[in-house]
Amino acid sequence: MEIHYNEKTSLDEVLRYCKDSGMAIVNLKIHALEGKEPSLYVAEVKVRGITKPEPLTEHIAQMAGIVSAIALVSKQVS
Repeated sequence: MEIHYNEKTSLDEVLRYCKDSGMAIVNLKIHALEGKEPSLYVAEVKVRGITKPEPLTEHIAQMAGIVSAIALVSKQVS
């Protein structure tokens, strides 16, 4: 999933929520969007242990400091 947020502590809350919900964070990439005031950060988070990402991203999008959360579905090549 891709999470846009403007408070650094907000990502900590998201990661804690995922862990408490039984998911495993398998990859995390964070970067700031240049030229955005106030600061806007993007986290690309890959989680394991979830079958339907939409309810998760909808919940995360409602958390304090979160601007948006988008489910990104990776396609596996056979």
